[in-house]
Amino acid sequence: MRAIELFLVCLLSFSTIEARANPSVDRLENVAIYQPQNGQFLEHQDIYWNRFGQIVQITPTKTTSLNLPQRYVIPGMVDSHIHFFQSGGLYARPDVLDLRKIRDYAVETQWTKSKWREWLNAYAAMGITSVIDVGGPFWNLDIERMAQNDPMLARVSVAGPLISNYDATNLKQPDSPYTLIKTFEDVRNEVARQIQAGFRFIKIWWIDDVNLREQSIRHIQALGKPIFFHSSDVPMVKHAISLGVDFLVHSPDTHFLAQDPELPPLLDSAVKRKPLFLSPTLLVSRNYRRGMDGNFNPTPFEVDHADPRILFSFNDHKFLKLRFPTPERIEANRQESIRINSNAKYLFDHGLITTVGTDAGNTGTLHGTSFFDEMDEMLRIGMSPVDVLNAATINAARVLKRDRWLGLVKPGYQADLVVLRDNPLIRFETLRFPLSVFRSGVLVNRFASDETQVLRTLIRAQLQRFSGVSLSPDFLVTDFSPSLQWALPAPPRPITIEVPGKALVQGGAEAQPAVAKVVFDRSINRYRVISIERRL
Repeated sequence: MRAIELFLVCLLSFSTIEARANPSVDRLENVAIYQPQNGQFLEHQDIYWNRFGQIVQITPTKTTSLNLPQRYVIPGMVDSHIHFFQSGGLYARPDVLDLRKIRDYAVETQWTKSKWREWLNAYAAMGITSVIDVGGPFWNLDIERMAQNDPMLARVSVAGPLISNYDATNLKQPDSPYTLIKTFEDVRNEVARQIQAGFRFIKIWWIDDVNLREQSIRHIQALGKPIFFHSSDVPMVKHAISLGVDFLVHSPDTHFLAQDPELPPLLDSAVKRKPLFLSPTLLVSRNYRRGMDGNFNPTPFEVDHADPRILFSFNDHKFLKLRFPTPERIEANRQESIRINSNAKYLFDHGLITTVGTDAGNTGTLHGTSFFDEMDEMLRIGMSPVDVLNAATINAARVLKRDRWLGLVKPGYQADLVVLRDNPLIRFETLRFPLSVFRSGVLVNRFASDETQVLRTLIRAQLQRFSGVSLSPDFLVTDFSPSLQWALPAPPRPITIEVPGKALVQGGAEAQPAVAKVVFDRSINRYRVISIERRL
């Protein structure tokens, strides 16, 4: 059904997509094309691409096509900072909030790994046709290969395990997202292992030993690999800039850069030497607080586009009885956000090539939807719509070193295209609601959601809300119909699930699992439990 709807949108709502005399060439008619070099749209153009997904020609619109409503086309956008090993949910980072007794981290990781085909499709359908994973397990390479030739998925580029001398013990697994290093020999061995496996980028997460940090950076540079550098600490940032790293990941949060007299000449020298990129990740710290403080309250956009299973993970907060932050901590967090925003604008003003990167996957920073919140925040700190649109497209393509075939709408480039109803430089919010998206010239359809799984999660959340206890997620669906039948697991202690006008009582662990009949209201695409009946 979704595929049919998208086809009709393409056919009726905007410039016609149709085959030319040569059936291997498709086109968009009467569109305005974004040009980052001057920050303007070139109006009334037709775009043609071949069966390989490459744009072959752009010509002025024929008079006969001018009666079509003009739509606006930008290149596919790029999230320059995500993490595949993190779901974005409450259980994503046990090194920050250790809930492994509630949900085993190996189970969380395996579930997250199983969702990536669905999530990359969601990225692409939102107009984010490429993503960069800035560090994770070796199975990142499996995700990269999976997405390579599938036009329904966002393109993928990955870095290997984070190289660090910070011991994040709670993240350790057989295939770990980080590698603990103590000596330069450890660094050499790990870098060789990652290069041999095929990783394109190397990420330094945290090396507080100054000499070891310099040795590591020099060694990676000698091997010709781009370095992504975790840049939240100001002294480390200054050192990394002086050594010529390629990409600063995060806006520093410890001091105001504008108060440091050493930085202007350091930055001036660095940007003259070679391009220096920045992914400021303005919202990830605030999103952590939103996710862990019990005040998540998803936005309507998140409800419509994010994975509902991730959204409902935050409902567990009330059952876990986590502590709320003190007023002092709230104020400290507010000041941290002020420093992050101020420093991001300072670095942008001093010539760093800024990209839109979200750090999606961290608790509260949801895959896909957080990209648009990040762009809105960039506008709030003083970047112009042109600056932000370039940060989301051509700048990130330059990070990938693919700016000769991605990031622009012009002949020779891939037909990664986002078709919009309005001019985003005037109505920026139109970016959230593309009329259609093409990846390599193929119309991206949003996969039909696994409705059974979605309903399972929604009803589980309702049961938790009624019962006041956190139930096992391992419900077994025995039937899928307007009345769902669920096999409820035997609880570890007696519980009562109360529903208006009904009550379902189960015994303790010795009781056999009861089967409940759950009737739900399916109006306006929202699901609400309206009755639960005990079935023998």
